Amino acid sequence: MSKYQILRILAISSSLSLNFIGCQYSVKKLPTQSDIKSTTFYNKEELIAQDILFRVEKDFYHYQSDKDNIKKLVKDCVFEESDLNNNGIKEYIVQYNWFSDGRFNMAKDHNMVRGAQGQGRYFIYELKNGNPIILGIIEGQKWKLLSSKTSNYTDIETYEHNSFNEGLTNIYKYSIDEYKLVSSILYEFQEDGSRKKLKTYFDTKK
Repeated sequence: MSKYQILRILAISSSLSLNFIGCQYSVKKLPTQSDIKSTTFYNKEELIAQDILFRVEKDFYHYQSDKDNIKKLVKDCVFEESDLNNNGIKEYIVQYNWFSDGRFNMAKDHNMVRGAQGQGRYFIYELKNGNPIILGIIEGQKWKLLSSKTSNYTDIETYEHNSFNEGLTNIYKYSIDEYKLVSSILYEFQEDGSRKKLKTYFDTKK
């Protein structure tokens, strides 16, 4: 069924608008093709942004209108695609951003949701029947895909900057419908490119 047919059925079902004070009724005009073209139907980025908005806590920099917030997220977030489970359909890894745009006397490029080092959340989605399904939320400054797989999904590593020669490496693996943190280790990076383990915060392999 086309979008035009769906809107036509909805219009027919609500075509009579009663006015009990004047005992009159009016018939609403059925939508034309030009009306339908002007109707907003969410695309995949907007659907994902809508889901992200549902999952984050509203803050002072958000707009009152969810429509404006979704538009802002689509504009600021970075949407990257990767086939994580080799089924020929790409999933989405979305870097969650929200720039001030000069509001609140802040620089236009100030990111309200990521730290000074650009660290924060990434939302992972797949699309099923056009609907976004969350596969997990990972944290870090940057991410990369590993050569290993778990439950047929590619493992993901994120990096969080700690100091000029120290950083936290996190490993996420897919299990029971979502990516989960399985390892979080602080390393000191050497001049020769090697790294020295300083502290293990979390490691399910132990």
